[in-house]
Formats: sequence, C-alpha cells, structure tokens
Amino acid sequence: MALFSPHTSWDCVPGGINNWLVSPYGPGKSRPVTLSTSTIFPGGFSHTITMAGVAVSTEQLQPLLAMPDISVSIDTTAVTISCPKSKLADIISALPASLVDSVRITAHTLPPIPHTGAGQILTLDTSLTLSQALDITKKHLAMEHIRLAIANGICMDTPVRSIAVCAGSGGSVLAGVKADLIITGEMSHHEVLDFVHAGVSVILADHSNTERGYLRVAKEKLEHLLGPEVNIIVSQVDRDPLQIV
Repeated sequence: MALFSPHTSWDCVPGGINNWLVSPYGPGKSRPVTLSTSTIFPGGFSHTITMAGVAVSTEQLQPLLAMPDISVSIDTTAVTISCPKSKLADIISALPASLVDSVRITAHTLPPIPHTGAGQILTLDTSLTLSQALDITKKHLAMEHIRLAIANGICMDTPVRSIAVCAGSGGSVLAGVKADLIITGEMSHHEVLDFVHAGVSVILADHSNTERGYLRVAKEKLEHLLGPEVNIIVSQVDRDPLQIV
C-alpha cells in the first residue's frame, strides 16, 4: 500500500487546514501567522557582488565573463555580479587584484510565498463574544466539550475581534501573537499561562480534533481532481486518542 502524507503542507497552503479552521467565525481579513519562504532564490542567485566607482575594462574581466552559472553586468561606473553562494570564492579569485578591495558582497534572503505559511490570524469585520466564539468552535469541530482558558480580566461576554489559529500543536507557532483568542489543539501549561497573563484567551481542542474535519474538504478536492473512477474514503472510526469523559 502506498502512503502519501501532506500533513504540514496542508497546514500552510492557501485553502488548507488552517484556513478551514478559522473559516466559521465570520468575514474579516486573515493572513498567515508566519509566512513561508521559497526554497530557491530568483534566478538561482543568492548573492550579489558589486564594485562601484572603479575603472575596469572588459579585457580585465574575461576570466569572469567565461565563468558559467553567474550573471555579469558592466557599465561605466560599476560591475555587478549575481551568483550562487558556491561561486563566491571562484569569482573573487578571478578578479584583478586591483579590484578586490572595492568588492561589496550582498547576501539575499529567500522571498516569501504570498498567502502561505503556518497558522492564521483573523481580524473580524464584526466582533463576537467569547461565548459565541466558543459555541462556534464546538460546532465546527463537532465537540460537545472543549477546554478553555479565559484571559485575565476577561469574561464570556467580552468582545473577540481577532482570532489566531494553528492546527495541531500551536504553542511555538502562536507564541507572542497578539489576538483576543487563540485556538489550537495543544500547548504546554506554561504556554497557556503566558497567553492568559497577556490578555489572550485560549481554546485547546486536542491535536487531531483541529485537523480531522478538514478531511471532508480534502475528500471533495480529491474527487474533483481525480474524477468518479477513484473512490475516496474517509474513516468513520478515527478519533483523537484523548477523550474528555
């Protein structure tokens, strides 16, 4: 039997588990808590080498111009070289000694992937009370009982204007997030206390309870992609190992 487990990929992609988890609370503006970054640099170039304000001829740069997998731009006032990190030493060695002191190396950061990343934080167009948010969460996750830590100075009628979610274990992803309510599967005792003392209420639904409902969404997506000839089955007996009794 072949097995494919997208797990964290489904947490992070647009239309994935965290989008589903934050979807029932009403319209608003949502974004990932932490944006994912690309695994490759544009053009494959992680660094730029510049030499400005120096006199240089094309003949002096012939060893450089013959080098593969780099990009060289020359004008009357500067030389700019785009390259991967692995080429830096070769490029410096190929430069005339008179130019080495004028070299400036810039390391680029990997670009973010729009709308993709861990967790989601939603700013609601219309606020809910904490009690309403709790009821919505129970219905969405099909849970009769759920754990709630109420923030200091907050009551069940306090307005909730922002909600941050992370399917599964959200302690590290959501650490330091500024929201009125946090919803995740699990986090440590001390992580809960940190949020409560910071004025943030916390709902813990247990790990897989924050993910399992998305299987219905995934089933519909796969049926659309694969067609009626493929039978998509969602388990009817799978459940979180932790039960509230």
